[in-house]
Amino acid sequence: MANRRWQPGAVIRKKLGDGLLYYARLLEFPWAAFYRHRTSQPENDLAAIAKHDVLFTIAAHKDLLAKNQWEPIGTLPPDGSLHPPAAQAIWDDADHCQIIDANGDMRPATPEECAGLEPAAVWEPEHIDDRLEDAFAGRKNHWLEEMIPKRS
Repeated sequence: MANRRWQPGAVIRKKLGDGLLYYARLLEFPWAAFYRHRTSQPENDLAAIAKHDVLFTIAAHKDLLAKNQWEPIGTLPPDGSLHPPAAQAIWDDADHCQIIDANGDMRPATPEECAGLEPAAVWEPEHIDDRLEDAFAGRKNHWLEEMIPKRS
């Protein structure tokens, strides 16, 4: 699949620093769902890849498909099973946050309401790579931790 345009339904993969291949599926730009799935050898069965659970869905920078980044390997028709987060958190500080919904509407929220929500951010490809490797290694991700202030 030579075309590197953002195409909803495209299944993409990349070999990361640990030597394993990771997989994701593009949603409407800028959203991408990253699977809880990695392989040592390339997997090309798109339906089998798409059966795996999603690890996280985030807004990704357009450079996700740039040369030497994630490679499109095929496209599955959008099926409604994957979608952007219904809500995300924007942290002002440890005691103040806002929730932004899927329509882009924001409202003040308590830290308890924001806890566990994906932080609102557009992720650079190299930060996505780090987050995936950290998740599979059972480590906290430095980039994610920076976006969520610690409460005292």
